[in-house]
Amino acid sequence: MSDRSRGARQGPARSPDGKRLAWGERSGIWVSPISGGSGDCGAAPKRLIAGGSQPDWGPAGLR
Repeated sequence: MSDRSRGARQGPARSPDGKRLAWGERSGIWVSPISGGSGDCGAAPKRLIAGGSQPDWGPAGLR
């Protein structure tokens, strides 16, 4: 059984503009802003796609 079939974490995938990070977990695809080095951890991650997997970015954003 592969890691993917067990629902292991997938990614991360950095957005084309370098401002966000996406990753997949059992519960779906999550996105979080990347901190700008100010020591701030940024906003809490948000689940974008419930049940989704294998995050990838296109020219207009996450796909």
